[in-house]
Amino acid sequence: MKRRIFFLQILFASFIIAGCTSDVVVTAKNTAIKGVQKTNQIIKESGEGYVRNLTDEQKQIIDQWLSDNKLNEYGDELDTVYPNGTPLFNGTTDEYTDRFEYLFEKFPTLKDVIKEIKSNTN
Repeated sequence: MKRRIFFLQILFASFIIAGCTSDVVVTAKNTAIKGVQKTNQIIKESGEGYVRNLTDEQKQIIDQWLSDNKLNEYGDELDTVYPNGTPLFNGTTDEYTDRFEYLFEKFPTLKDVIKEIKSNTN
């Protein structure tokens, strides 16, 4: 987000230096803002944004799908052992990945599974 704002500042400064009228700058600014809003919407509907907005019901659907497929909570075989106790911990960066982000990366079709199960229960 900071990169986008910095880019917009540079863009507007360039217009001003080039001697563009204020109408051109305002139009460019409005266009850029719409682009950022659209980008934010795309992010919200995919990847991290999608995971961040999962409902408890959707999380339960995922957990049930894992169970039905005889997978552990990380999508691996039930008897899988992990060096750090979890595949979510990156020992190099000392950071944890959200379990659902991890699962969606591992199983890209999970969104379809959620939609399918929800449509079958409605």
